[in-house]
Amino acid sequence: QDPKLVCHPIVSMVTDWIWGKVAFRTFLYGKAWFLFTLIIFICSQAIMNHLNAGGGSGSGSTSGSASARLLASDTSASTSDIASSSSTHTTDLPMEIRAAIFVCRVFIYVCSMGQWVIYHVKYSLKDFRSGAVMRLGRCKIPEYLCQWQGLSSF
Repeated sequence: QDPKLVCHPIVSMVTDWIWGKVAFRTFLYGKAWFLFTLIIFICSQAIMNHLNAGGGSGSGSTSGSASARLLASDTSASTSDIASSSSTHTTDLPMEIRAAIFVCRVFIYVCSMGQWVIYHVKYSLKDFRSGAVMRLGRCKIPEYLCQWQGLSSF
């Protein structure tokens, strides 16, 4: 509660040292991992699913999406014509792209969700072995899930 203590040069030096040496690196690694998995997720869900949406011409001379080309060619098209020509399903993609999407999705599930599975298994085993459990009816739940930090990560 003393402002002189909080602004003391030793306290400032220690907090700067801890942030610069330990916390910053951990924070930066965590954010870099998050951005990497986000890029993989975006590639697998949004970009790779629409790689073959240009109709397979391969020349690069087509402009716009399939629905824009349809509207430009015939404005009086029926609803079934629009739905059938503008829909791109995963089954329409070549096998190589489908395999790449599968690999990206497996990576996201194993590496992103896998770290949370390991986290919860580790803390659940720790609480069960030490007897730190809470009874909820007939079920025993680990105590770390009774705190908001543990519950919010579940």
